[in-house]
Amino acid sequence: MSSALEILWIEKYRPRSLKEIVNQEDIVKRLMKFVEEKNMPHLLFAGPAGTGKTTAAHALARDLYGEGYRQYILELNASVSKNTPILVRRNNRIMRIRFEDLDKMYFKNKDEVIKYGDGEYVGIDDLEVLTVDKETGKVEWRRATWLIRHKVSKILRVRLEGGGIIELTGNHSVMVIGESGGLVEKSAKDLKPGDYLISFVSKVEEGMGGHSPRRVKEVSAALARLLGLYAAEANIAAENGSLGPLSSSQLVPALSHPKGLATAQLARFNKDTVYGVRGAAVRGKLVPTMVYGMPVQQRIEFLKGLHHRDGAGVWGEASRITSTSQELLTDIAWLARISGIESMIRDGEVHLIWKGARGHGSSDLIHAAPFIKFLEEVSHAVRADWRYELGNRTHDGGAVSKSRLLQVLNAIDDTQLTEEQRERLGTLRRLASSDLHAVRIASIEVVDYNDYVYDVSVPGNNMFFAGSIPILLHNSDERGINVIREKVKEFARSRTPPGVPFKIIILDEADNMTSDAQQALRRLMELYSSSTRFILIANYPSKIIDPIQSRCAFFRFQPLKKEDVVARLRYIAEREGVDYDDEALETIYEVSEGDMRKAINILQSSAALGKVTVETVFKVIGLARPKEVREMIKTALSGNFEAARNMLRKIMIEYGLSGEDVVKQIHKEIFGNELKISEENRVLIADYLGEIHYRLVEGSDDDIQLTAFLAWLSLLGRRAS
Repeated sequence: MSSALEILWIEKYRPRSLKEIVNQEDIVKRLMKFVEEKNMPHLLFAGPAGTGKTTAAHALARDLYGEGYRQYILELNASVSKNTPILVRRNNRIMRIRFEDLDKMYFKNKDEVIKYGDGEYVGIDDLEVLTVDKETGKVEWRRATWLIRHKVSKILRVRLEGGGIIELTGNHSVMVIGESGGLVEKSAKDLKPGDYLISFVSKVEEGMGGHSPRRVKEVSAALARLLGLYAAEANIAAENGSLGPLSSSQLVPALSHPKGLATAQLARFNKDTVYGVRGAAVRGKLVPTMVYGMPVQQRIEFLKGLHHRDGAGVWGEASRITSTSQELLTDIAWLARISGIESMIRDGEVHLIWKGARGHGSSDLIHAAPFIKFLEEVSHAVRADWRYELGNRTHDGGAVSKSRLLQVLNAIDDTQLTEEQRERLGTLRRLASSDLHAVRIASIEVVDYNDYVYDVSVPGNNMFFAGSIPILLHNSDERGINVIREKVKEFARSRTPPGVPFKIIILDEADNMTSDAQQALRRLMELYSSSTRFILIANYPSKIIDPIQSRCAFFRFQPLKKEDVVARLRYIAEREGVDYDDEALETIYEVSEGDMRKAINILQSSAALGKVTVETVFKVIGLARPKEVREMIKTALSGNFEAARNMLRKIMIEYGLSGEDVVKQIHKEIFGNELKISEENRVLIADYLGEIHYRLVEGSDDDIQLTAFLAWLSLLGRRAS
């Protein structure tokens, strides 16, 4: 059962080839013909959720291009959790905050929020985020244009070797090093322990920190170090957050500052900045915002002050700073990395590692695979024993020193290379000289979430750094006109894969695209039809404009048959060593209503409780057993109002149901075959139940409304008798 925590079963058991897809025989037959001919029109996949539309699109691409198919397709999806840290610059004020803080800043004005599909969008014009220039590998600030959010039930928690976490949805893309050495996107659901993500260590240009440029630059190195000393935990009385004494030798440098600074002023500064954002508790301490806007050397002096009081190890080589504040640890990790010092977060401490420190750090390491592949291809032109220089990493494709790679790359005689090889050599040299480095994934787990996830849109770049240590993520959730005109156009113009004369763009939830975006897409489908094919996926194809529908071959996916769903659930349960009842698998099919994705999720959640039984299934999905709801309705119709009300309370308490959940289950039973109700009474009950549902949606009390409904049923039953 350990594997159940490593990856979502819907991804682990997703069909990888068209031949593995069941219950859509006609569709599979037509798609396999496209693979055979290596040619196809634009496609429109339509049908209910969980019937295999997205799976079929990926299986088609894999069958066309092979295992490396993702570099030849473009998907538009993504989101990170609300707790994800990010460094931003807002109106020249640099802040290390979380996405939930951005939510409070930008989603507070409901009139500015644009809604379509399951997403909410708000335009932003005063925010910059850290990203990387694709050509130079230099970390820089870029303006963001949209903040996006939607709700999900589960997320992936990715833990990194050396410390650090990033939380994101399975369809969020992260940036990785591609086969040719360029930056490419990879879906989070395809990650596994041992894969490499991308972080950075760079001396990012200073900002103004929201303060006067002259005043911030005026801060001396000694004063910056003193601010670090006062932010250190050793100078804090834990019970009230007050400042403890500093020695005279520590105070003298500050008092020698041209303008002077009294300790009382420092105390007020410490209280207002170190504790100002998240309250006066030691566990909520932060790096003062103005520190991010200081010149690089002053930032380092601030860290040195923290190290002097709360640190251990050797400053300038390898140091660690302890704190009970996770917020402060995250701040230090980001501050160090934008100041040219590598950082890693461990339990209760941050490790600072300088370049060249023996036996420590990974900021000089980069994923070796694309370099090794290239060197093997051009080995005839390498004037050095590159295998010896790179050591055993040539065998496992792990991480290699960038400085060593540069030495080897500089030993290549480029006169012996083709034009394409010289281009790749230039790409690899830029990568080895960049601010970027490899970070290895330690573990991945699926966790319950049930909240908003977020994304930011960075036009023309589509990347941003976020996480407890910065990880390079790909933003692609915006399905509006800007993405269609910029991102899709850029991809459509890129090179086609060998052997297949086109690439594929997958537009999931295409029925949620704005009208302007669909009009832009219509034009792009015409312009780039010679090199690009579009696969549009929609639950409601009627929302796709006619000009696009007429350009696509239509595929309608049907709900899956009971025997196919149950057979697949049985196969997964047996592979995972899960004990189950056959009746429970049939129950999962009934409640999932032909949605295979939902069915597998229910199975995995039920398996976490032990044996999969009917009881565990209903407990997991948060619904009452149908026979209990039927019994409640029968009791009310018999005229026994008090007994029916007791059943209602038991159902709502035991299963934790909302009033709307109960109404939906009652509606399903009213029109089922188990209850013997006259057609006239079905009409009356449906009419009144609709009224109750409306009241609940408008905010009425669940208990009062459902009790009133049962009372009405009791009166109806008595009249009938």
